[in-house]
Amino acid sequence: MKKLKFDAKYLSKILSGSKTTTLRLGKKEEYSPGDIVEVYVGNNFIGLAKIKNIKYLKWNELTDDEIKRDGFISKEDLKKDLVQYYGEFPEDAEFTLIEFELI
Repeated sequence: MKKLKFDAKYLSKILSGSKTTTLRLGKKEEYSPGDIVEVYVGNNFIGLAKIKNIKYLKWNELTDDEIKRDGFISKEDLKKDLVQYYGEFPEDAEFTLIEFELI
């Protein structure tokens, strides 16, 4: 079964439903709408999720709504977080926005 892995700091946002998307660098074609995936926070399995939507976009195309659904209040805050995982990236870097729902 496919997996979505998150840093432990996201646990409360995922469980409360304030984080319903995840932004991953590059084109992640292994995920499709309707897929059921295992969700891990840190090394802990927290449940299953259904992939609701997949969107491929460039960093500079990201909307305020998409930023909020990822659990952030601003694009700057989101970028600071992503740089910790991916390093610096250009404005036209391609990302995959994965919308999910715990089931």
